[in-house]
Amino acid sequence: MKREEKSAYIGVGSNIEPGEHIPKALDLLSKRAAVRATSTFYRTRPIGDRDQPEYRNGVWRIETPLAPRLLKSGILRDIERILKRTRSADTYASRTIDLDLLLYDDSVIHDRNLAIPDPDIYRRQFVAAGLFELDPDLRLPDSKIRIRTILERLNQNPLRPDETLTLTLRRMVDGLNEGGGNATQAELWRREYDTLQGMHLSYTESEPAPVTAFRSLIRRNRLSPPKTILDIGCGQGRIGLHLAQAGYHVIGLDVVPSAVRKFARTAKAKGLESNVSILVGDMQARWDIPDHSVDGAFAITVMDNLMTVRSRRHFIGELRRVLSYDGLFMVECYTGDDGYYGKLLRESNRESGIVTDPNNGMRFMIYTDRELLELLAADFTLVHRENAHWRGVKYNQWYARSSVIWAFQRTGCR
Repeated sequence: MKREEKSAYIGVGSNIEPGEHIPKALDLLSKRAAVRATSTFYRTRPIGDRDQPEYRNGVWRIETPLAPRLLKSGILRDIERILKRTRSADTYASRTIDLDLLLYDDSVIHDRNLAIPDPDIYRRQFVAAGLFELDPDLRLPDSKIRIRTILERLNQNPLRPDETLTLTLRRMVDGLNEGGGNATQAELWRREYDTLQGMHLSYTESEPAPVTAFRSLIRRNRLSPPKTILDIGCGQGRIGLHLAQAGYHVIGLDVVPSAVRKFARTAKAKGLESNVSILVGDMQARWDIPDHSVDGAFAITVMDNLMTVRSRRHFIGELRRVLSYDGLFMVECYTGDDGYYGKLLRESNRESGIVTDPNNGMRFMIYTDRELLELLAADFTLVHRENAHWRGVKYNQWYARSSVIWAFQRTGCR
């Protein structure tokens, strides 16, 4: 049984290159929790007028199923470690990033390792201001005092907003939530198909590696071949047409109408129209496919485009719903060794694994093996994994490409 999502507030601070480390921390946190909102970030002087650079401080609101101690020790401290936060006996020393669990739902916890609500809410003006901005009606669960009242008590000096950093973070959060990142991704895919055409997106006669891996898996393990296969993010039929040629009934699902129309036209030209059905739909909505009606599914570099925790959970939930029991799921994801996306990842130095393609503005997630396995572990069992390497053209330049092709089998109760 999956844990219920809880709302939590994270206090954020940095005075060592805060313009770099705070956005990186947001990127890292967005992989592990749903980041819903950011407060204004303020310039604050070091406590005790120490000879240190000014701090930037603010608050983020997140949603997470993790228990508070695991959130603090397993997530927040891990992000601090990645960003090289150094802890010492001097609790007011400069730091690359400081992430504090301020509030967790209506929990009240007081022990050696965790205090919720965080005492700084009652004594730091910028903390109270951030919480008030995100929830003006908030009452602290221990004292029942309104955050408005606490802020009024602390309102001694004017706060100094860092407008540039705040704008950067708000744009990032907008991109992570519905109406932002994934809607934008869909729009960018439409533009890619309709105008830029910088990627190699069309059908070719040579069989793509995921289809070859799939056919080999069926043959080698003497599995019953699926009758119906869902091609998620089918585009112009680069994968689906080869599956249709092999005799499978293929349902192509994509967000770009012009792409699926070309898929249908090519299928008709090849005499495969009886083997192909086409759907236009948003990955964020319910798929127009009956429960347990497909025996197999392909998602070729589709999961790379799921930028939020919510979008990934929705995708996996819909996949589990439409797949038959024991149905196969083939997925391909680019790796950090890829000549195009791997280079972008190294240049951006992002520990989050998220890169932005400068040629089209799309964001891609470069999963580690562990991350992908953990993402699918609750609903699928790994049955095959192989590396794929090839040379391909992107934006008129050749690159050594690298991906991993995975095969999973749906698990769970009938």
